[in-house]
Amino acid sequence: MKRSVLIPLTLLACCAGSLAQGDALYPDLKLYVASNEGNDIYVLNMDTHQVENVIDVGGRTGRFSLDGTTLTTAASKEALRDYAWVLRFARAGADATVQSLELVHAISRIDGFYFTRRSRLGGRALSEIVTSEYGVALLLDNHVNRPGYVVGCVAEALTDNGLTPDAAAAADDATERSVLRSYLTIRATYGKRPMTNAAGRAAVTREYLDAGRLSETRGSFRSNREARA
Repeated sequence: MKRSVLIPLTLLACCAGSLAQGDALYPDLKLYVASNEGNDIYVLNMDTHQVENVIDVGGRTGRFSLDGTTLTTAASKEALRDYAWVLRFARAGADATVQSLELVHAISRIDGFYFTRRSRLGGRALSEIVTSEYGVALLLDNHVNRPGYVVGCVAEALTDNGLTPDAAAAADDATERSVLRSYLTIRATYGKRPMTNAAGRAAVTREYLDAGRLSETRGSFRSNREARA
């Protein structure tokens, strides 16, 4: 028997291609998004691995369609801010299967940007410079919202602290905390279209740190990437 669940907006929008990984975890699961009124919205069919009504660009970027109209502007996306849609996505977020798929997607996103060597970082990867759980959580949130800004923000934070990438890779806990403080200030205004609600999002991440659910100790973020290779 096929099972259907509502997929949260952020999960499907970020990377439609990565959702095919769910097939290995839930081979009998057919995922789709549709309104209660039967409108034609966003569909991911796990049987065919095809995302319907989403324009998929290289498996990394997608656009939504509502009633056959592609949502390309901020004004057109306002329809998804209706309370009915908020409720649908909130209910989907409480589904254990959807939650597990979100985790799979988050892991694949980190794999995609965190370990890549960057010329702006002197050939170092972010994984060598920011290594605490708290720091990686901040970078991931930034990457979800403004993926093209993460490396630039970190590079400027190193400059603000008088650090070369090599020095940052060998830094202690206090130095990383200083770099992250600079990074948070920088990302709030960085680029032509700065990160959305950067301060508010940072405050939410900080709550997890203050509650002891994240660590700001260097090396506390541990990836099982090599084991999954």
